[in-house]
Amino acid sequence: MSERPLHAMDYATLAHMPRVLGIFDVAPLIDVLLMLVIFALMVSGFVFPFGVAIDLPEVTSADLLRGAACTLTVTRDERLFLKDPGRAPAEQALPLDAEILRSNLREFQRGNPDGIVIINADVDVRHGYLLRVLEIVRDSGLRHIAFGGTLAAPMPQ
Repeated sequence: MSERPLHAMDYATLAHMPRVLGIFDVAPLIDVLLMLVIFALMVSGFVFPFGVAIDLPEVTSADLLRGAACTLTVTRDERLFLKDPGRAPAEQALPLDAEILRSNLREFQRGNPDGIVIINADVDVRHGYLLRVLEIVRDSGLRHIAFGGTLAAPMPQ
């Protein structure tokens, strides 16, 4: 190369010089990928909500409920699960005892004074146990209570 300054070089000389590409930094790419993985894991709790297998009784008609609602599920072995929009999905998957249920329902009632509690109870739950659960719901201050069921074909008349 000649001793001339760079601005004085002709274009033919510049065209034959090797090009240096910028250095590719992998760290920001890994950061973005990890953030996407974390986001996907957090959202998957909303996409795949927890479920408890219960056998709901069949009904021939259903009412449309309006307003804030939480769902109280009573399993065959008398475990209680509360699905409340104010609770994290991981918390909703844990069975509750009577006192924790009462405090969670009171918290729901404070945020939603006219809130609805939908009780989904298995067909084989004892009547006396279901009445105790109903007392817990009423003691928490909630008065709008509905029972869930599976919609069946209407009976012929």
